[in-house]
Amino acid sequence: MLVAGMSKLTNRSAFEAGLAGVSPLPASAGPLLAILVPAVELILAAMLLFGLAVQMAAAAAAALFLIFTVVVARVLLRRERVSCACFGSASPDPLGWSAVGRNGLLIAVSLAAVVIAPSPGTRVPATLCAALLLVCTVLVAAYRRSAVAARGVTAS
Repeated sequence: MLVAGMSKLTNRSAFEAGLAGVSPLPASAGPLLAILVPAVELILAAMLLFGLAVQMAAAAAAALFLIFTVVVARVLLRRERVSCACFGSASPDPLGWSAVGRNGLLIAVSLAAVVIAPSPGTRVPATLCAALLLVCTVLVAAYRRSAVAARGVTAS
C-alpha cells in the first residue's frame, strides 16, 4: 500500500486517467478519487507500520483490496480492455486475472493481520503484522516491475 499510494500520488494524472477506464462512478469523481485513494492507502500503511489500531487498519486494507478486486473483476467480466493503474501509472498491458489473484493474496494477508493482531499496546507483534503487509506490497511491486521489464517496456 505504501508503494502503491506513493506511486499514485507522484503520478496522479496517470492514475486519474486509469480510473476513468474502470470506475463505475461519474467522471467528475476522478480528481477526488485520484487524491482520496492514495491518501487512504498511505494512512493505512502508516498505521500498520507504526502498529496503530492494527486490526482496524488491516480490516480497512482488506476492504480496500476487496473494492479494487470487484472493480477489476467488473472490467474483466465485461471484457473491457483497460490499462492497469494499480501502482500509479498506466501499464501498457491491460488488467488481467493476475490482478484479481494479487488482490486475493493481499486480502488474505490483511485478514491474517486482523486475526493475529495483538491487543492494543503490544507493539512487537503489531509491527510484525505491518512488516508482513509491507513485504507483500514490495513483492507485488517487484513482480510488477519484473513483468514489465520482461516485456521490454520501461516501467514508469
